[in-house]
Amino acid sequence: EGSSVDTLQLTFMSVAGSEVKVAVPSTSTVLSIKQAAAAQLGHSWPMIRIVVDGREIKNNEMSSDLLRVTAQLLVVPNREEAVQHAKFAQMTDRYDLMVQFCTCFAQMGGAFSEEEAQLFRTSFRVHAQELVAQ
Repeated sequence: EGSSVDTLQLTFMSVAGSEVKVAVPSTSTVLSIKQAAAAQLGHSWPMIRIVVDGREIKNNEMSSDLLRVTAQLLVVPNREEAVQHAKFAQMTDRYDLMVQFCTCFAQMGGAFSEEEAQLFRTSFRVHAQELVAQ
């Protein structure tokens, strides 16, 4: 007799403000959720981050942990858009998000442009100052 696994219907808010709905088995890890969201959105899964209260949820955490909270799905489809989101985060003084977007384009590899290097330095310097001030 096979065991039945419940399906979780998760709804995330993307940075752009659109809803992303993902259905996964209740035993799924966050990595599985990212892969399902990527397949639905047509994006590369490493560029998807799930954030709850400013903390990135790790890939090995269980999907059932996401039922009790409102999570944000950060989707960055390419380097240019990551840079643009980092600049927007800087303009709105959201240095926590700026760090996340800079980390995204840094993980894509390749040399930084002058603009990317400046964004990267600024994001981590200012975010570190904010954390020390808390």
